[in-house]
Amino acid sequence: MKSKSKLISFYAGEGVDDRGRSFSEILKLNYDSIESLHDFIQWLFPLDMPSAYNWNAPVLTQVDIDAFRNSAELQNNMIKALVLMMDFYGFSLSAGHVVKSNRFQERASNWLNDGNHNMLRITRILRSLSLLGLNNYAKNFFAALESVYEDDPDLIGNSYGYWKNAIK
Repeated sequence: MKSKSKLISFYAGEGVDDRGRSFSEILKLNYDSIESLHDFIQWLFPLDMPSAYNWNAPVLTQVDIDAFRNSAELQNNMIKALVLMMDFYGFSLSAGHVVKSNRFQERASNWLNDGNHNMLRITRILRSLSLLGLNNYAKNFFAALESVYEDDPDLIGNSYGYWKNAIK
């Protein structure tokens, strides 16, 4: 039997990322750490291409993709990671839908401006969810982001197009 990849071990709570952090430790990061650290997001939301910012980040293989798509545990953990990041951005999950939380204005002031590095993170989150079988979550998160975009397109700028392409 083939051993699990480092990514799958990390997501299953059996391994650590390249910095020695467990999945549960990353889920406990505070807002300041989420904003200032740039090497965890690639572990929480892996892609099928290397990261330009974290050379030690995992790159999804077809085996990893299949594991996520066929494991309720991995998908549930990814939803936990999504909830963390949505909270950071000022959103919450309500009956499977993404809605603005009561702290949206406070949280949005930290990221909602064109060119902010969080715009890239959001693209990564949407693409990763789509790749790993959580399309409904990606579409619901995008719908919430689209609503923000419609209210003031200049705040999001060109990122909107990247987000839209990420969920295809």
